[in-house]
Amino acid sequence: MILNDEIRHVGYTGMLLHEWAANGKQEEVEAALEEAFRQTSRETWTDMSRMMDYLAKHYC
Repeated sequence: MILNDEIRHVGYTGMLLHEWAANGKQEEVEAALEEAFRQTSRETWTDMSRMMDYLAKHYC
């Protein structure tokens, strides 16, 4: 259920971004996507760092 809800959110967000870009807000869309990618990257590397720290403490 959670995965289906997330898929719905992604589809809805994509539709909105497409509409905004089509209505002359391409720069805003690009800036929003760039920030989303940046934030996702930050969160991913933070999570991976915590995982590696845990593994090093408990398995090395």
